[in-house]
Amino acid sequence: MPRSPLPGVPARSLPATVVPAGPTSLDRRPHRALVAALTLAVLALLAAPALSRADYGGSWAPTGAMHDAHFRSQGVLLQDGRVLVAGGGGSRDGGEPTTAAEIFDPTTDDWTLVAPLRAKRSAATVDRLPDGRVLVAGGYGSGWAGIQSSTEIFDPRTETWSAGPPMHSPRAQAASAVLPDGRVLVAGGYYDHNQFVAENAEIYDPESNSWSPIASPLTPRLNARATALPDGRVLLTGGGYYTATLGSSEIYDPAANTWTWTPAGGVAQMDTSATLLHDGTILTTAGYRYPEVGTEDAGATYDPAANAWSPTPSPGPVRWNPTLTTMADGKALVAGGQGSDYYAQSSTALFDTARRTWRAAAPMGAARADSSAVLLRDGRVLVISGLSPSYQYLASAELFTPFSGPAPVEPPTVTGVAKEGSTLTAQRGTWSGAALSYRTQWRRCDADGDACSDIAGQTRSTYKPARADVGKRLRALITATRPNGGTTTASSDATEPIAGAGAPTITAAPVISGTPRSGETLKTTRTAFSSAVPFARKLAWQACDADGEHCVTVRNDNTSYVLKATLAGKRLRVQETATTGGGQATTATSELTQPVAGPAAPVNTVAPTIAGTPQYKTALKAYPGAWSSETKVTYRYNWMRCDVDGNDCAPLGVATSARRATAADIGRTLRVVVTAVDATGQTTDAVTEVVGPVTP
Repeated sequence: MPRSPLPGVPARSLPATVVPAGPTSLDRRPHRALVAALTLAVLALLAAPALSRADYGGSWAPTGAMHDAHFRSQGVLLQDGRVLVAGGGGSRDGGEPTTAAEIFDPTTDDWTLVAPLRAKRSAATVDRLPDGRVLVAGGYGSGWAGIQSSTEIFDPRTETWSAGPPMHSPRAQAASAVLPDGRVLVAGGYYDHNQFVAENAEIYDPESNSWSPIASPLTPRLNARATALPDGRVLLTGGGYYTATLGSSEIYDPAANTWTWTPAGGVAQMDTSATLLHDGTILTTAGYRYPEVGTEDAGATYDPAANAWSPTPSPGPVRWNPTLTTMADGKALVAGGQGSDYYAQSSTALFDTARRTWRAAAPMGAARADSSAVLLRDGRVLVISGLSPSYQYLASAELFTPFSGPAPVEPPTVTGVAKEGSTLTAQRGTWSGAALSYRTQWRRCDADGDACSDIAGQTRSTYKPARADVGKRLRALITATRPNGGTTTASSDATEPIAGAGAPTITAAPVISGTPRSGETLKTTRTAFSSAVPFARKLAWQACDADGEHCVTVRNDNTSYVLKATLAGKRLRVQETATTGGGQATTATSELTQPVAGPAAPVNTVAPTIAGTPQYKTALKAYPGAWSSETKVTYRYNWMRCDVDGNDCAPLGVATSARRATAADIGRTLRVVVTAVDATGQTTDAVTEVVGPVTP
């Protein structure tokens, strides 16, 4: 970036106690008259739509008076719940970086001076170490003219400062983050007053009290944001590099000492803000895009698990250098910052993590930019110092108190039988407050009622446990919401472990109707099963012996069956099985039929005949005639030689339908006995008329 000019408003024209000095991001503003600034602010207030208190989501109140301004100094939460702020642009000596340090006590909402810093510094990094001490590193020095590599450490027990080891590189407006092992990562920032950007990074180890260089980021960054991720890595996003505004982001892996790019999709802005949300994603807001302001007002969220960015809507007016804080209820509060006109603003907004939406919140009591914010243990947010619309360093702070949600008087309960397929009902309990709205979420937990997760789509007051719930315990989570947006969530006790539904029960067995005779059609009713869970059916016809034993399946999945002749003498039954998804099965069996009657024997309707001339050596052929039968019929032939009158017949042992007359047949007559045989083996005989006597 080109070197920033000094503020456009001469120092002597401002009150002596609030004179800004030094190179700040606010120096990018054009030359504006103070009267114009105040006029714009008044007009904006008059034109802005009125918000009811219910829309604000919380309220602001001033703290006790601060002892100095702390522009560009980050407040830090101490282990005892107090807040330390040290250094920054002060309200004395023409806006010089100050050595002043003071502590905010949330039990009294007052500030108390403590021992000053050993050196003047502003835009330093400020991080709490695992043992409770606070590391302050680098920053602009006296006259904003020198950028420091020196560090110092504050001990809250003695409220004193001691010198820390110097960094390997001077830095101001650098990014820092505390790693899970307690070490502190510092990257980028200016390293001299000519606004050259440091291309390296280093780590402070509190155990050895020393700094070590690490792999350099993939691109140098000024005014970037470093966020420690839940998995121990660090996201470095946004910022600028000389004349470039960076939209890229990269991740540092301490285990591998490597930097890797994230996919595109972050916010191409400097002086952006970033915060880790409760769901593990990182929310960023729009910032300053060199050389323009106001081209972007939306932000983005980064999901480390998916390694992906997603856009978020605008939180309202364009703002850069705001504070961004994740609150105890999971929402994120953005406050103040500079607008597209370069002037600080008092507007705030709340980000709903679940809905990924912003809504306006109560404005601060004072317009502020380049402030710092700290989440207190009691859930309030402390916003410290900053710059006013007239570019004055503010020696004041204020507190945002979120509207509390309704309180459960009697906890939610779950009624019903803890069994697969049974209906459970969530009773929301009783709550304090009026005009509440409620939301139910069913949750599946382990066998001990812990490690619960939401059951997708189950947000009604009733729920039927599914197969996946068997062996698990369930809870109903009730969220009560006030009209002002304050929410509270309360959980029921865990149910007993969900029992399996068991096998379906039989309320009516299948019944066979029809005549058990070959060729007839039998029909069956379906079994009436009772089950709390879905089940599959399978139906089978079975043929058994005369005693109803040794049954075999002869047909599946049909409610009717045409009896075959081969079933003669068999007794039929139907079996139908119902099987649940859990493998629980029940089989219903019908009564046995009477033995299946076979078909009637074949009946001759047209007598058989012999064709041909009854003469020696002449071919003769027998025809079976016509027959009636329920099954297929085959024929057997038996030729007979009779006397001249057709009597005293004797079989010739010829079983074919055709034969030639022989010499023995001369003077005798012939006839044929035709036997019809059906599929069951039943037979009927029919005899032809005699032919002959056979002539020579």
